[in-house]
Amino acid sequence: MNWRIKALLQKALATVPRGKSVYYLLQRSLGGFRRLNIDNRLRDAMRLVELLAEAGVDITGKTVVEIGSGWVPIVPTYLYILGTERCISYDLNRYLKGALIRQMLDQFGPHIDEIVSACPERDLEIRDRYAKLAATEGADDALRILQVDYRAPVDARQTGLHDGSVDVLFSNLVLEHVPPSVIEGLFCEARRILRRNGGMMIHRVDPGDHFHSFDRTITQINFLRYPQRSWRFWGQNDILYQNRLRAPQYRQIAERAGFRVVSEHCKVDLRSKEALMAFPLDAEFAGFDPDELCTVTYDFVAEPT
Repeated sequence: MNWRIKALLQKALATVPRGKSVYYLLQRSLGGFRRLNIDNRLRDAMRLVELLAEAGVDITGKTVVEIGSGWVPIVPTYLYILGTERCISYDLNRYLKGALIRQMLDQFGPHIDEIVSACPERDLEIRDRYAKLAATEGADDALRILQVDYRAPVDARQTGLHDGSVDVLFSNLVLEHVPPSVIEGLFCEARRILRRNGGMMIHRVDPGDHFHSFDRTITQINFLRYPQRSWRFWGQNDILYQNRLRAPQYRQIAERAGFRVVSEHCKVDLRSKEALMAFPLDAEFAGFDPDELCTVTYDFVAEPT
């Protein structure tokens, strides 16, 4: 499908009453939720834990905050199986769907041996935690076992949590869908609620053009050709908002909010880098080097100063 058709459909549904519900139904019948597959998001969750471990953080017994709950609690489920104590999950919209939670839990089963292999010393505990989940009946029962406090619709710039009461704050493929001014507020609130000694925030970001996922004729830097006014029309609405921030800008926002970046990892898309040679780049992005422009995965861990 041409990306402009998808963009116009999303824009139209974003402006009509119950348009988001219609979009979800389309996703269930024709799109990504027609056959739920947790594999990619589970890999994302594993990567989050790996990055935290590199920073010296063991999530066992920790209180964690998730920014952007989404449709299915895959990351909180993985963290619970590994031993987190509690997860408070925030979303600006109430997207979490009970119909998908049962499918998600069933799909965790074949991955349990793999999960145990990463923590063999906790074999029995991991299997016991999953067994409790597998025996749940209904979404509310699953969330209770998971110790997920789902708060939506809520603005996560005002969490209502006590100062220094959280061990880890994370997001997974969320920040690229958030306006820069809101990210500033999220990071300031994160600094307030994270523990000063050992608290960490970790974010996995996809700075590439998301329309590339269903229109392979374009590169992952396609959206960098448009002036802001044009891009506001095509790619910034309540169903799909892409801010186009490049990786260094996330780091700068974090530092302004009072964080020190402990580690960062970037993946550069080679096809986009080759296309950049003859690419009509908008003047807004002229100050970035080729790798910064073509970064399509950006992971960073930061601690409050």
